[in-house]
Amino acid sequence: MTYRFILFIMETLVLNFRLDAQQQHIKQLQGDIAEIKTTLKVLEEDLVESGEFQKKVLAWMKHSEKTNVNCSLIRIGDF
Repeated sequence: MTYRFILFIMETLVLNFRLDAQQQHIKQLQGDIAEIKTTLKVLEEDLVESGEFQKKVLAWMKHSEKTNVNCSLIRIGDF
């Protein structure tokens, strides 16, 4: 084997190693992206549920305030 041939083989091995490393990195990034998408979906669902919960609490508070006002008026009228 000649020196140039050995050099060519070594360069090819180095390039293949770099390509393998890049492919591994790409797979890791794709996995990270999938995880982020899943987390984002869960957060969006939680946000919707939170908004619905806030609406229910607000409706309950308004109803409770009306009930308290009505009770207060009845008590005032009793005196």
